[in-house]
Amino acid sequence: MQGCGNGVRDAGEVCDNGGQNGCSVNCLVDTGYTCTGAIGTRSLCVKVMPSFCGDGVRSSGEDCDNGNRLGCKTNCQVDPGFQCYGNIGSSSFCIRDPTINTAVCGNGILETGEQCDNGNKPGCSTGCKIDNGYLCTSVQGSASTCASCGNGIVEGSEKCDNGKQTGCSNCNVDPGYQCFGTQPSICTKLNPSCGNGVI
Repeated sequence: MQGCGNGVRDAGEVCDNGGQNGCSVNCLVDTGYTCTGAIGTRSLCVKVMPSFCGDGVRSSGEDCDNGNRLGCKTNCQVDPGFQCYGNIGSSSFCIRDPTINTAVCGNGILETGEQCDNGNKPGCSTGCKIDNGYLCTSVQGSASTCASCGNGIVEGSEKCDNGKQTGCSNCNVDPGYQCFGTQPSICTKLNPSCGNGVI
């Protein structure tokens, strides 16, 4: 090739960047590089980083790659109940398929159809239902926080806990009572006439 190496890609040349890295003396792309540039222009050659599953860029052989976030497994396969979009060379965007209920009880993520999910810890067990004697605070997509109502310690979403004594039922303050403290709560009956404006 007559003009090979002059820094201008001619007909018959795959690349020409003036003998810089990425384009060989025969005007062929070097291994591990990619070159762009039309005939009549200088080729731009850049080193290609090897791709791997989880790098956030979908490669050939990967169904998805969103950097190992929800919806795309660590082996770059679409998680059950999800749909992933994105072409090879771009990051995948994965969303839950609303037509499929694929809640995984015990994975520590509250999903549709579950009352709670704290990863099979006390308070939320069989079938991801709240265990008797527990209160669970749950936000969709996060782990549930469950507390044992009646153990004398205010935990999670409990308003009071006095060990199942008067004034606190199901860890909520009973009408006509006020409760203070956290280990245990001390609940006292309100004076019904105090504060009614009558002396």
